[in-house]
Amino acid sequence: MARGCIESSNQNEELEDKGESYFDELVRRSFIEISEEGEGMFKMHDLVHDLVQFVASSECLAIKSTTKSIPERVRHVDLTSRLVEKFPRPLLEVKKLRTIHMGSRFGLIIPSEILNFRFLRVLVFFGLNFKVPSSIGDLKHLRFFGLTWNHDAETLPESFGRLVNLQVVNLNGTYLNEWPKTCGNLINLRRLVLSTRLTSLPEKVIEGIDRVPIVKINGRELHRHGLIRSTVESSSDDWRTIGVTIQDHQNEQDV
Repeated sequence: MARGCIESSNQNEELEDKGESYFDELVRRSFIEISEEGEGMFKMHDLVHDLVQFVASSECLAIKSTTKSIPERVRHVDLTSRLVEKFPRPLLEVKKLRTIHMGSRFGLIIPSEILNFRFLRVLVFFGLNFKVPSSIGDLKHLRFFGLTWNHDAETLPESFGRLVNLQVVNLNGTYLNEWPKTCGNLINLRRLVLSTRLTSLPEKVIEGIDRVPIVKINGRELHRHGLIRSTVESSSDDWRTIGVTIQDHQNEQDV
């Protein structure tokens, strides 16, 4: 959805439902298999995974410690390997990135220039501690933003409300204690995953996201006039369901 790959000719059909039907068809045809690891987990057979990697190799790249060059044609980048200890500066020369997944348990330092990728559709930070800069508001094409398990970001900048194309915001495990009023302008928001310390929303924000499922996290529920707005449980790995993740160190790949 975030990359505009799902379309429906039926105005009454939600894009999520259309996407689910695509996914179910892939499972039915055995391109994707149900995993034994738990509910909602899926895997891809080695042969299918190799084929997918071959087809996507010109546009998708999982950066590792051994990565020496980054092709200019790359559009989707995964930078979650534990072996990557610093941000690869050559990536800043790739001007038309659409997807960036970044995650680290070693305090990877993020250069401010990363927000110069004006064509980004998907931007995910997992386990990285930093404060979101106001320049985030310049990513006008962004549709999916993930900021999970960040202990430094107590709020989002007011400029975040300029991201009017956002469809999904995942802030699970990020200890926000304030939600900018300008976020009521996010008219295309379809899913919002909030952090544990956020216990209320400004009225303008509520009005702006009235159709969005406000997610319950860690047993807490957000209320408006005494009404529970959601009973949905969230997972810290929700961000992995959208975008591009290419890993080849397992025999069977989780999707």
